[in-house]
Amino acid sequence: LIDGDGFFALQDGDGVGYTRSGAFTLDEDGTLVSSNGGQLLGWNADDDGEVDTDGEPGALQVPSGDTIAPSATGEIRLGGNLDDDAEAGEGEEDPDSFTTSITIYDDDGSAHEVTLRFERGDGDPEWTVHARGDLEDEEVEVGGLQREDGDISWGTGGDFDASQIFTGIDDEQTVTVDADGLSQAAGSNTAEARGQDGYQVGFLRGFEIGSDGTITGRYSNGESLPIGRVAIATFANPEGLERQGESMYAATVNSGEPIIGAPGEGEGGSLTPGALEMSNVDLAEEFTNLIIAQRGFQANSRSITTSDEMLQELIQMKR
Repeated sequence: LIDGDGFFALQDGDGVGYTRSGAFTLDEDGTLVSSNGGQLLGWNADDDGEVDTDGEPGALQVPSGDTIAPSATGEIRLGGNLDDDAEAGEGEEDPDSFTTSITIYDDDGSAHEVTLRFERGDGDPEWTVHARGDLEDEEVEVGGLQREDGDISWGTGGDFDASQIFTGIDDEQTVTVDADGLSQAAGSNTAEARGQDGYQVGFLRGFEIGSDGTITGRYSNGESLPIGRVAIATFANPEGLERQGESMYAATVNSGEPIIGAPGEGEGGSLTPGALEMSNVDLAEEFTNLIIAQRGFQANSRSITTSDEMLQELIQMKR
């Protein structure tokens, strides 16, 4: 549904037509088409998900075999609480030392589990964080956490070279540990790794269209990426469009040339996904016309009945 004065632009063998009907499906080539086979026009995104709406619009493609390349983890996000009553200790045997684990990814999308160990210090820093991977007996220091004005921050460090604790990983992959979600108060140690920004290769599993016309692909790895954007056409005089049938219109001299833009920009309006436009006829007027037609039919039927009765009388008089 277009919430505005715009029209969808459709390309077929006869040229470009325009419609308000937003019912589209995918054909065997992954092209968005209308019920009569017209290809929906818009702008396809590049490999990075960037959409250039300044270019010439073309048929919108949603390729079923599309993939999204893997991305190496660059950040781990922490959350939870650091127990302010924990006692200082040293080493993995420290009873107040605790760990949290999370899976990260390298450039090839391979998964690696990293364990972060929190150790309470005596003074500054208040906590030291260490990272461990799949290298035997290999642990590296991430950095020292301290509390200042009620906030937890890295006094030193805050990142680590992933190749120091993992085998077969790029030695340029540095992972930053974001501690903005941590607090330090009396209570239990609940600090944990709550997320990271890397992912494996993903395969297109579906898509959705937003109010601004952006077609966003949903991938098997949980990521999403723009794959195109719908174009909207407006006219200086929409009443001058020529009706073609099947909810299609053609541009004429009276309508003026189409002005192509993206939904949400200009007078074209925005889209309401999952909805179709209601009939735009005047129900009161149509009901009135229906009553008039019914009365006309009744009058004509009565005149035919009268004429038939007159003919019957003439036949009887002749006999």
